Amino acid sequence: MESISQLSIVSPACLFANPNIRIDNTEVDMNLPLRKTVLASTLALLGSMNMALAAPVGFASLNGGTTGGEGGNTVTVSTGAELYQLLKDKRGDDTPLTIVVSGRITPENTGEEKIDIKDTRNVTIIGAPGGAEFDGIGIKLSRAHNIIIRNLVIHEVDTGDKDAIGIEGGSTNIWIDHNELYASLDVDKDYYDGLLDTKRGTEYVTISYNYLHDSWKASLHGSSDSDDGRRYITFHHNRWENINSRAPLFRFGEGHLFNNYYYNVVSTGINSRMGARLRIENNHFESSQNPVVSFYSDEIGYWDLQGNFLDGVYWDDDSGIVAGDAMLSTVQYQPPYAYNLDSVACVRDIVMATAGAGKGLKTSDGTCGVATPDPRPEPPTPDPQPPQPEEPEQPDQPDEPVDGGTGVNLALEAGADGSSKASGSSYGNVNDGDPGSYWQPRSDANEAVSIKRMAPFDTVVIRELNDATRSWRLVNHESGEVLASGGRLGPRTVVADLGTQDIYKLTLEILDASTPPQIAEIELYLGAPDSGGDNGNEGDGEQPPADPAETSLVLEEASTGFCNVDGVVENEHGGFTGSGYANTDNRFGTGIDWVVNAGHDGQRQLSFRFANGAADRSASLYVNGRWVMEVNLATTGDWAAYREAPAVAAYLSAGDNRISLRATNGSGLANVDHLRVSGGELSAVPCR
Repeated sequence: MESISQLSIVSPACLFANPNIRIDNTEVDMNLPLRKTVLASTLALLGSMNMALAAPVGFASLNGGTTGGEGGNTVTVSTGAELYQLLKDKRGDDTPLTIVVSGRITPENTGEEKIDIKDTRNVTIIGAPGGAEFDGIGIKLSRAHNIIIRNLVIHEVDTGDKDAIGIEGGSTNIWIDHNELYASLDVDKDYYDGLLDTKRGTEYVTISYNYLHDSWKASLHGSSDSDDGRRYITFHHNRWENINSRAPLFRFGEGHLFNNYYYNVVSTGINSRMGARLRIENNHFESSQNPVVSFYSDEIGYWDLQGNFLDGVYWDDDSGIVAGDAMLSTVQYQPPYAYNLDSVACVRDIVMATAGAGKGLKTSDGTCGVATPDPRPEPPTPDPQPPQPEEPEQPDQPDEPVDGGTGVNLALEAGADGSSKASGSSYGNVNDGDPGSYWQPRSDANEAVSIKRMAPFDTVVIRELNDATRSWRLVNHESGEVLASGGRLGPRTVVADLGTQDIYKLTLEILDASTPPQIAEIELYLGAPDSGGDNGNEGDGEQPPADPAETSLVLEEASTGFCNVDGVVENEHGGFTGSGYANTDNRFGTGIDWVVNAGHDGQRQLSFRFANGAADRSASLYVNGRWVMEVNLATTGDWAAYREAPAVAAYLSAGDNRISLRATNGSGLANVDHLRVSGGELSAVPCR
């Protein structure tokens, strides 16, 4: 580091801009001309953000996640030479580092043809409050891992590889976010190269909230028809404008493109080639030719098209296959992670307000609103003593459990405590009978709230206000026994048939959430809970009707309710029931689909009977296209040794529900004998 003369250590809490365009309280003027931005206005920054909040959605969230330089020192550089030398010195050093780039980086003040991030891990490069411009020089990542690049303007790169950002050489876990990348259409098509390219083994990439414009060949993923490495890339909330082609071009692998806005695509937009499988959903295509195609390829690529909007689009199929105005899917594909999807009706407004550098790192809130990053709260200080109940906010608590009966919420007379609580919330709010008050922890993972000193119960009702929870479980606090588990909670989750639980403390553990959850009530009943909206209080004294008698439905392969397997149904190994078992291809993302009809809304228990003679195989469970939770199909020691996986809770809507299990490893699923669903009023129905 001694060779760098003007480095300064700064706080990680860098301040950035509030954009002039807002959606939450100001109407966006969508009649403004869509044109190449003036660089000075792009670099104008006002307002604040916090880099510590960086967390990608999509493939960069898998494979251990992408955190960049979080937790390490922060260094500011103002010339290309400083940046180049700092990254060179970082090679082989895994210590996290955040580099804030201030000012203008050029080939002249770098002394090199490109900025190399090579054999490097755990780095964030982010533009400073006054802006960061890379004028004529690009960034190349090679054998790089856990890298974040944010809030930079990179343009008209005519040195080195001529890519604004190029990623290759087996790089993994890369997040490219809130940048502006452009070249020019007023030059020969080969004068510049790509704006954002990946090739040769690059995996687990998220490209989000970028403004890519004025380019002949914007974004290439797979350098040739022989570049067949695994490729997992997510594109969301990007603005593609004045692009001739490659928006993106995608060979092999799997991609997910959602909530992107396209304007004036001249030749081709999304080009799926060489067997690639792309889920393309809720994107807005305006004044563009050939938004989705498979052109110029020895082998076609495939697409799963959902909810896209076409406005002034035209097609030319002379060079291959086009999706056409009907936008027909050619494959089914569901990405193996959770994400929030904006309505296509608001995609243009959201993307215009958030994509690009100088936008304060604003994002969509997932409900067609704009979210501004807030400083992360300080982590809770561990309490050397077990957490205490919120006694001042609770009514007097009895020393002994209070007896209950069918329909009476036993939690109302119990105590409460927990792991942490955000300002304005209370542990006691989860059992005060008020559906508007709530407990909220200070973080979105590994938090807990408990009910204690209660009467025996056999049914639990959990009410959540903000639908944030993604993985939870109910635990007997003293014994550690897991009584139930699941993915989402939502407005009302009923966990029934626990058997009479005569325990001192019941703990709801929040294992993972999209944001700190708001748990309004945890209700306990001995018998059926009240099905109305009064949180189990006695009301007029009438007892609620009991739930319908539970049924258990087993869906075997090649029977009604079994839809398909990305592989074969076979009977080579013994131990199965029915006619055989479903064996997926040994690839990431392969899976099995079933359809179940539920007579009423509510939680059901799902379990899989499987055999696995190899190492553990991870999978994701989806219901109706929404991620529920991760499922581990652990080794059973032999391909003929079957085991029933622990049941997980999942919410099924009244009517038909599609249940999917997708591999999140490169070896596919274990051999699955059947799916068992229990919880009442269930039937197998034909797949459609």
